Amino acid sequence: MRSSVHNNTFRLHILSVVIALCMPYVAASGENNSPNTRLAPHNIIVVNSPLSGPSNSPGITTLSAALLQAIGDPQDNEIVFAPTVFCEPNPVIQLTAPLLVAGLQGGHNRIDGRLPNGRIVLDVSPCPDAGIILCGDGRLSLANLILRGGNKRTILLKDRSHLVCDHLHIEGASGPGLALFQRATAQLFNCRIADHLTHGIELHDQGILRIDNSRITTNRQSGIAGFGRVRIEARQCRIEHNGDWNMVLKQESQAHLIECQLGDCRFANIDLSGLASLQTHRCVIRNGERFGLFATDCPTIQLIDTELSHHNGRGIEMQGEGRLSLIRVQIESCGDYGAILFGRSAIEAIDSVVLDNAAHGVCLHDQATGRFERCRFVQNRFSGIGCADDGEGGTVQVRQCLFQGNVLRPIYRGPLHIDPLVPTPLSIRAPFIECVAEPRAEIELFLDRVGEAEQYLTTMQADSNGRFTIDSRLVPEGYVMTATATTHSGATSEFNVIAGHRAGPIISALLGKTGPLSDEAVPHVETGALLRRWRPGSHLILQLEYPIPTSLTRTYAEYLVRQTKPWTAGAITAELREGESKPANHTQVVIPVSYVPASYPDLIDRGGVIYMRWDTRGLFVEPMRILLADGADNKGPCPRILAHEWGHALGLYHARVGLLSRMQGSRPPPPGLVNDFSPTLTYYDVLALHMLYHQSNQQSMTLGQLANRGVMWPQREGQLVRVDDSNEPIFSPRPPPLVTPASPR
Repeated sequence: MRSSVHNNTFRLHILSVVIALCMPYVAASGENNSPNTRLAPHNIIVVNSPLSGPSNSPGITTLSAALLQAIGDPQDNEIVFAPTVFCEPNPVIQLTAPLLVAGLQGGHNRIDGRLPNGRIVLDVSPCPDAGIILCGDGRLSLANLILRGGNKRTILLKDRSHLVCDHLHIEGASGPGLALFQRATAQLFNCRIADHLTHGIELHDQGILRIDNSRITTNRQSGIAGFGRVRIEARQCRIEHNGDWNMVLKQESQAHLIECQLGDCRFANIDLSGLASLQTHRCVIRNGERFGLFATDCPTIQLIDTELSHHNGRGIEMQGEGRLSLIRVQIESCGDYGAILFGRSAIEAIDSVVLDNAAHGVCLHDQATGRFERCRFVQNRFSGIGCADDGEGGTVQVRQCLFQGNVLRPIYRGPLHIDPLVPTPLSIRAPFIECVAEPRAEIELFLDRVGEAEQYLTTMQADSNGRFTIDSRLVPEGYVMTATATTHSGATSEFNVIAGHRAGPIISALLGKTGPLSDEAVPHVETGALLRRWRPGSHLILQLEYPIPTSLTRTYAEYLVRQTKPWTAGAITAELREGESKPANHTQVVIPVSYVPASYPDLIDRGGVIYMRWDTRGLFVEPMRILLADGADNKGPCPRILAHEWGHALGLYHARVGLLSRMQGSRPPPPGLVNDFSPTLTYYDVLALHMLYHQSNQQSMTLGQLANRGVMWPQREGQLVRVDDSNEPIFSPRPPPLVTPASPR
């Protein structure tokens, strides 16, 4: 029996220890948002005088006297107010001196201002600093009170003091409503902090704040401001309608927001700098006049299951070397970029949606890097991801992301960016299409109607030469297949169309300069249009008249001439030379490339122009010459424009089909097609060249004869358009300059 009693006692002791260990967790994370109040306080002290100062009259207890009595008692005490004395609605007690709690001489005392007709109002305006001051190891709980005014602040905590507030209103201080210094801590439940001239709550040094189910609003500067190494946890709070910011985090401040709503401020809902860190779970951040989040220096931000929407400027701007992580985040309906990063900052986004923003969905500038996995970019005014880096930006990796209804191309890597190599068709032997990309690159394939990436299909790998083959039968009627290439270094190329159904109007525009998709936009295809091409067996010499300031154009020119033979089904070969060159025999043709200022009259405000001649049979004859606009800052001409002019040199006209062709001209495409251009030759460009240089063609050939010979086979036209009409011919603009960060006053 003794053994049994001893064992049960031991088990009961263990159980009590487990309960004791679990209590802090229950208090911190349970459904009850109020502090863990005592059921039976040691002593209840009743305030029965509306005066605030000390009283020597027997039976008269003022608030100051009650607090002094409680502090002198080592046990816990609760201070309440006599309803027979304080019978008016929300009666006011004016504090002429602050309520001071210092040291450990008393217990954890509580002032409860609840009355049948409302609650006690403490007017602390006459106090020289704060109305309530906790210092040393002082502890105090405040409940059901309205604290009004304060010359410097309403409540001041410092040293190692601790404050618990429940159903407290703090309003109208000349400084912050609540200020924490040193290692002070505060817990606020069901509170309202409003109408202070600076910050609603201000933390310094190593202060700690936990605030639940509260509202912080209409403070002149910010709702919560953290300076130093403070820690903030806010749960189910509304932080809104504050002045410049709803939250400011500086130095090494840390904040964790759970199920909070932030909105309506002049500069940024949350402003981070220094080494500050922010984590959000299931939060909504809306309606900033400029930014949702604005971050400088080296902050760390992790947003989980969070919405940022309807900011007049940018949803997120990050400068410096900060780190941004988005997990199941939605950035929606911002008046500028959804997110933009400068400097050496980095973004990682997983399972997130960037929707309906008025510029790029996400823009990476300077050396900023990004990794995007299973994200969606929908109906953004520019590109889904914009990286206007001119070949000098940071690494961008995009895996299994979908793009739908963006006005420009899915990924924009800048006009001088050619690394990694974009997947490009080489030869078409129906139903198989051989393509080239970077050696051993991971190739992701997508289906779409206009050259974006609406539906992920599969991933495959290029071989050691960068070659891979796809089956065009995987493409449904009316769709095209787009592809990206991701290298082992983690860099992802732009998208390119590598397969599709044979579309007669596209081919007619590319080969005959006729039909609704040509520059002339004639309603019907003119079958008598004469095709232009080189005599089979010709060898083209692309001659760069003098060295290019950078190697970009040279590298891309080498790539273009190397692919000329497979693009023309073996009929034409090409090589690249620099300096003066003369043909060695009648099969060689020299095509000089000159670089001229962008203001050169012959360019007609274009990046390049080609001069060519052909005879009555449609065969090209010399001379042929290419002019390219020399880039700013001695960066040389744009290699992508050279690819466009090289398409002309091989016999292609303009086709107003946006991303479906590299030959998109200066005239915008008709309604429904993306108003941008592909980075290199697409499936339709290569298909047109295959048809043009087919071995069965005669020296003279019209578009109708090409069709009659079975080379341009009949086509059941699918719907290749989907994007809403846009009458603004914009082509991948650059982001604006940095915004100068604001500092809390």
